[in-house]
Amino acid sequence: VLWIDAWGGALRDPGLRDIITELDDAWAGLLEQVIRDGAETGEFSCADPAAAAFRLAALLDGVGVRIALQGKQSRREALRHARIAAAREIGLTEADFPT
Repeated sequence: VLWIDAWGGALRDPGLRDIITELDDAWAGLLEQVIRDGAETGEFSCADPAAAAFRLAALLDGVGVRIALQGKQSRREALRHARIAAAREIGLTEADFPT
C-alpha cells in the first residue's frame, strides 16, 4: 500500500518521482540482468531481455495493486500468474518453474 501511495505522490512531487523512478529502474534492471544472463548461458531464450523485464515488472506491479486494492487473489495465485508470464517470456513452460 505504501508503494501505491508513493506512486500517487510521485505524480505531484518531482523529488519523489526521481526516487520512485530510480527504484523502479533498479528493479527492472535486475530482472533484465537475470533474463540476459540466463539467455547468454543457454538456460532459456529471450530475444529482448529489456522488453521482457519491462513487461514482467509492469505485470507484477499491476498484480500487486489488484491484490492490495481488491484482495481477491491469494499470494499463491499471484505467484502462479507471475510464473506463467515469466515462462512465456523466456521460452519455458509453467512446469519449468517449481511452486
